[in-house]
Formats: sequence, C-alpha cells, structure tokens
Amino acid sequence: MKFIMKQSINDLCRLCSKTTESIQHLSSGCSYLAPREYTTRHNLVCGIIHQAIYNSLFSKPSSVPYYQYKPQKIIENDKAKIYWDVSVISDTNIPHNRPDIVVFRKKEKTALIIDVTVPLDDNIQTGYVEKIAKYQVLKEKLATMYQLRTVQILPMVLSSNGLIHCNFFPNLKMCKIEHPMKVLVCSQKSVILSTTSMLRRYLNVNEI
Repeated sequence: MKFIMKQSINDLCRLCSKTTESIQHLSSGCSYLAPREYTTRHNLVCGIIHQAIYNSLFSKPSSVPYYQYKPQKIIENDKAKIYWDVSVISDTNIPHNRPDIVVFRKKEKTALIIDVTVPLDDNIQTGYVEKIAKYQVLKEKLATMYQLRTVQILPMVLSSNGLIHCNFFPNLKMCKIEHPMKVLVCSQKSVILSTTSMLRRYLNVNEI
C-alpha cells in the first residue's frame, strides 16, 4: 500500500527496528521481546509440565494455579530426581547441557530430557528436530554416567498461536503423568493467552 500511495512510511518493527513489523514477527521473532515476553511464555509451559511431573512422583502434590507455580531447581525423593533449568555436570564439556527439565527415575534407571519451544506455526517441525539433535550428546553422556537403561529426549513443541506438534501428547504420556490431555490443554491455553496479551499490549502502545 505504501508503494501504491507513494508514501514513505517506516514499516520496521517499532520495538527492534530490524525487520517488517507483523503479527508473526511480534509473536515469535522480535529480539526485543525475546528476553522477557517470550521467555515468560516459555517458562509458563515448562512450569505446567514440571508441576504435572512433580505431582505424579511426590506425595505432597502442588495445587497452586500454573501461573503461580515456582519449581525448585532440584527436588528429589526415593523415587526420582527432577532438575529444573540446571546445567548437568559431566566429566567432559558438553555444549548443550541445560535442558528445561531432566527427570531421573531411580528404580527404573531411566531419564527424560524435556525441552520446550514456542516457535511460529511454520517452524513447529523444525523446532522439534532441532531439539532432538541439540541434546543427543547429553543423552549419550547421561546413559553412560549414570548407567541408565534408557534416556529419551522429549521436545515439547507448540506454536505461538497454540498449534500442537503431533508428538506433544505422546511425549506427555511418556512422562507418566496423570491427565496428560489436561496438561496439553492448559499448555495451549497458556501460550494463547500469553501471545494475545502481549500483542494487545504492544500493538496498542504508540510510544515505547
């Protein structure tokens, strides 16, 4: 339109000034929003999944709303040990050793590497594949270090508009949580609310 009307209108993002401003860009591509808004949205989904895993493994379940839930960095009992955003220490340097959640089940001698990503709709499959590749070395290292029977990488991928990767629900079921469909719906709801709230807030601001 600006070319038809011969108007010199600046259509760069008003926040990062790096590319054309659009709903897609603001939803999951703006460097200005990434450290705060995107991180908060991502962490809410991580918290929902962590809370569900915690409640399935510990005798005193957490009943607080997901947006108030504050995971402990490391929590352990006789059944399991859960890491939250903690670097996994090993005898060699690993480039990607800090997934969102790691769950060790002691009796079964298994581990789950769980990592959440909230990309644009078109990048859902790419995001999933990248997570698998990213933590492959960590998977092998954990299996060797702790003599585990199995280590599984479970990417949890849902888009900024709430589209769910086809493996999101199967991966939730592999976490052995109660009511995995409720966790999926809650995660989806959280992302949609976060995205719409963020867009409403920034698109209605004239000066930032």
